[in-house]
Amino acid sequence: MTIGIYCIRHITSGKRYIGKSVKVEGRIWTHRHTLGKSPRPKDCNRHLWNAVQKYGWVAFKVEILESFRSVDEQFIADRELFWIDHFKTCDRAHGFNLRRDSSTRMIVHDETRATMAASVTGPANPNYGNYWSDAQKAAMRANAKFRHMLGCYGNEWRSRISTASKQYWSDPANRRAVARSVSVTKKLKNDFLQFTRAGEFVRRWDSVEDIIAANPTFKWQNIYSVCSGHKPTYRGYVWRKVPAATFENLLGDPA
Repeated sequence: MTIGIYCIRHITSGKRYIGKSVKVEGRIWTHRHTLGKSPRPKDCNRHLWNAVQKYGWVAFKVEILESFRSVDEQFIADRELFWIDHFKTCDRAHGFNLRRDSSTRMIVHDETRATMAASVTGPANPNYGNYWSDAQKAAMRANAKFRHMLGCYGNEWRSRISTASKQYWSDPANRRAVARSVSVTKKLKNDFLQFTRAGEFVRRWDSVEDIIAANPTFKWQNIYSVCSGHKPTYRGYVWRKVPAATFENLLGDPA
């Protein structure tokens, strides 16, 4: 797999989408998969999706702009920013990128900002109309105060967690077992379900690659760790992996 910066170029207009990946070939496969779906997946780049739907994938050419021998996330992110600026791909006249990224900042296009705001405002917000009663709030406050009074989250607790984690991952047998499990799991077609810590369903993902594409700072290893039971949560969410065919039985029609 190639580590590098790639672009998806519309041959006729010259408009480009710039991206980065430590597995460029796999990332391009994910692009082709999601851009070919209809209706458009929620987190799929809408401008690139519209163009592919209109002209077909054959109207585009994939180009690797730079490749690297090793992974240096900060350097790769900065090189992605260089190429985005070089080809002006956040300008609708020149490209399809929705935001300008670097390792230290993200500048979101005004159009994208407005779309994101609309997607979580009013009835579009999954928690719209859900309010905790005063009794529920009081019970949560009491539970939190009690846990902190017991020192559940003090330095001793952090030290125990850190020591246990280091001991587990220092064992080569544990690392090999997890690697084998992940290798087998990634070959299967699964849905990834995202829940809040309270157990509320957030959304379904077609693949862990889609999760990472929408959340570039997330680590797929940690998501799999939650799915396998090695970690309770990741980034404030509970993650579950289920065979794709069982999704409708679990949560209803995914559409």
